[in-house]
Amino acid sequence: MQISTFQGPPPVVGTAAARRWRPLWQQVVTRWRTDVPARDSRRVRQFRDLLAAHAPHWLEEAAAFAGDTLADLLDFNCHSAPPPPAKQAGHCSSVLALGRATADGQPLLLKIRDEAPWPQISFRRRLPRGPLVLGGTNPGNLGLATFLNDAGLAGINNSGGPIRDLDVSVGFNDCHVLRWVAERARDCQQALDVIQQLMERRVLGLGGYRKGMILMFADARGGGLVVECSRQKLAHRFLNDGVICRTNDYRLAEMEAEMDVARHHQPSYVSSLARSARLTELVAAAGPLTPAKLKRISRDTTGTYPLCNATGQFPFCTVAAWIHVLRRADPAACRAWICETAPSLGKYRAVPVRIVPPETPRRFARTPASRTTKHHR
Repeated sequence: MQISTFQGPPPVVGTAAARRWRPLWQQVVTRWRTDVPARDSRRVRQFRDLLAAHAPHWLEEAAAFAGDTLADLLDFNCHSAPPPPAKQAGHCSSVLALGRATADGQPLLLKIRDEAPWPQISFRRRLPRGPLVLGGTNPGNLGLATFLNDAGLAGINNSGGPIRDLDVSVGFNDCHVLRWVAERARDCQQALDVIQQLMERRVLGLGGYRKGMILMFADARGGGLVVECSRQKLAHRFLNDGVICRTNDYRLAEMEAEMDVARHHQPSYVSSLARSARLTELVAAAGPLTPAKLKRISRDTTGTYPLCNATGQFPFCTVAAWIHVLRRADPAACRAWICETAPSLGKYRAVPVRIVPPETPRRFARTPASRTTKHHR
């Protein structure tokens, strides 16, 4: 596994990322234009304006990365249309474990990512005046599917359940929200604060077509946070002991009124319930959790809607998994176990969040540049 590290002003980061991943982005945009031939110019314009107002550094980075395909990249990030029934199964499964729920008392956070089969990328990125962020996503996604920053905060996102709200206007999706948090928050309380700020600014979007979002966080102080939200409603729970499993259906009572029960027959919701039951069963049987146990759970292929779907049975398939390991004594010593394919097919690699010699020269930390390093088991 190669982990690229980018530091410097947004145009520098975007240019360096283009040198690393432009061929992968070309693959993505070619397939995207096949699946969605018509670009929605109105939404692209609205999303560009949204970025210019709230995250101009993302727009600068995107322009340097995408070049003459910038409009396609923005369209890729703000597209909203009902998927055909055949493309509704899938999405992510996650576990948050704290306190006595882990073998050594250190927080653990697992994300099994189900998505369209885009190539997956992992990297470190530090923009001026921000934390160093170890993140994972797919080329062209301005947001993050999961992250760990050097303040000792880790986060993941899942698409939420089907909601009644008919508003599908442009906003930050769940990946954009996660990056917003990664660049600003140092602990779970700050994560909640910045999500609430997005809601107050009326830029919070959706986690899928007429779906909300579920976000989970763990910090090096030993705290955890679960957020379930739509555009207008947000519910959350803090915890410092125990385990929480989430797939793609709301579980907090405050979100009940937001749910569209008329769509609970759809494959994505049926899949969510099946994966949630299996995940809960495996976690309960595992006892105090460790990274090794979470790896085994992430490789489970049982059932019609498995936690690890590497078969291509559905257009959404398991494309990656991350296990964040937090360390209370030294937040910068936190690390992630990363598998950039379906875990049943691939190996995990341990990647530290911090940049340390001899992995990266000291001079690198002082210059806007990029470097690629390999990580092994």
